[in-house]
Amino acid sequence: MRFPVILSILLLLYNSSPSSAGSSGKKGSKDTSRPRGRPCKEYKPSGRHAASLKYCLQQASDVSEQGVTEAPKIDQRPEKNEKITVPSITPAESLAFQIAFNRPGVRRFKNSLANLQDRLFIPPVCRSSEWVQIASVLTIDITSWFDMQMNDYNAYKHFYTSSTEVRWFGHPNDSPHDVQARQFIVIWRENLVSETIRKAAALEGQIVCRWELVCRGACSVNNREEEDSSEDCPVDEKDETTGTKNQDALEENEDHSQNEQLTRYQRCQHAPGNKPVRLILEVSADDLSVAHIWQWGTHPDANPENLEWSRHLRNEVMSAMHLQGASANDVMKQIVVQYCYPVHPTRPAHTTVDFPSEYAPWRLPRKSQISNILSGSRLRARLHSDPFVAIGILAERNQDKIYL
Repeated sequence: MRFPVILSILLLLYNSSPSSAGSSGKKGSKDTSRPRGRPCKEYKPSGRHAASLKYCLQQASDVSEQGVTEAPKIDQRPEKNEKITVPSITPAESLAFQIAFNRPGVRRFKNSLANLQDRLFIPPVCRSSEWVQIASVLTIDITSWFDMQMNDYNAYKHFYTSSTEVRWFGHPNDSPHDVQARQFIVIWRENLVSETIRKAAALEGQIVCRWELVCRGACSVNNREEEDSSEDCPVDEKDETTGTKNQDALEENEDHSQNEQLTRYQRCQHAPGNKPVRLILEVSADDLSVAHIWQWGTHPDANPENLEWSRHLRNEVMSAMHLQGASANDVMKQIVVQYCYPVHPTRPAHTTVDFPSEYAPWRLPRKSQISNILSGSRLRARLHSDPFVAIGILAERNQDKIYL
């Protein structure tokens, strides 16, 4: 039975051979096994591709020379004392890694990963014994606390984190980040910070927001005026030399009085080192609704006549300017209704401040101050509805000051 099967296989191989196919075909037939047209070009690597291909082939040959060990079976457990040997990196590989990881995009990503904790929370500050915690106030009541103070402060710095979001209330006007002018609340960004991170941060007391303020110097206005008056001496008309000296001194005093408003916050020298008193307001992760206030240095209470009226009320007045037909009496009535009644009858939880039943009288604005703000807002008019046309009109009117 095997002989016929072998014979049939040999016949099939003979018929499929090219010699038998050529002899069995006709004389005028063409060979269709060969493609028509030009043969395809072979790609020959060159330049960087050739160098990288050569490097890869060299690495592959090195690996093949070392030999490949078989992987252990699934049911085979590794020994406990077995050590894992990590192959060393060649100089070419280390150079390639350095070039790859020093790219700007990769460097920014590495810095973001390294500073992830700093971005989520503010690093703590090592305070000396000169820093004293003076109050703990709800963030929604921080404007009322500043209005109670007998000194004025300027907002110096503010620090935020990506783990929380600060939501402000009221019109921003010219002080969008000033805690003296706007009420705010702090909330977690739950899509970025998990619950475990929040609990750990609350136990550690991590800081999520911080504001720094500096005394404006209203506490030392009366002291400086007394010193200036005691240092002045009368001018002697008979002695020309002393007269000229006193005249120069008076001119210097006039120049100093002109620049008084610009450098007023530097006049407070009640902190250590003859520096101005500073405040730091922080919100920690254990309670986002409470702001802790720290003070560096002590200064006396200022004269109420030298204090400015409330910045929070100033924002309210400036937001009321946008209403059509608003008068000074209407704005004053609105302020009296909202702020001249009992503010906080009881102390809120987790705070250390007792708010008075009435608003601070030295922080209330006068009717003339409101009228000046409203009159200034009414004098503002647009040159044109299109801002680009308005710029052209402004340039034509002030050709000696504006260059286009």
